[in-house]
Amino acid sequence: MRTLISAALAASLALPAAAQTLRPDQVRFRALYKELVETNTTLSAGDCTLAAAKMAAHLKAAGYPDADLHPFAAPGHPKEGGLVAVLHGTSATSRWR
Repeated sequence: MRTLISAALAASLALPAAAQTLRPDQVRFRALYKELVETNTTLSAGDCTLAAAKMAAHLKAAGYPDADLHPFAAPGHPKEGGLVAVLHGTSATSRWR
């Protein structure tokens, strides 16, 4: 009896998650997230500079101008680079304009 109740509970919890349909923006986010997670960035064998380049490509495709994308890597550590992306605010009342 306990097994039957456990199975019914598990099925009832899994059903809403399986029935959920993702919106197009969620599908794109999951694809981007999957790409970055699958990029090896471990210190021993990975390449953070490659991950930064992939992110820069996505930001360019989204409309970021090259002037707002700043990839970097320290001399002697070419695989330990990163990316600084500038997001300009739109507030007319911001004191940091």
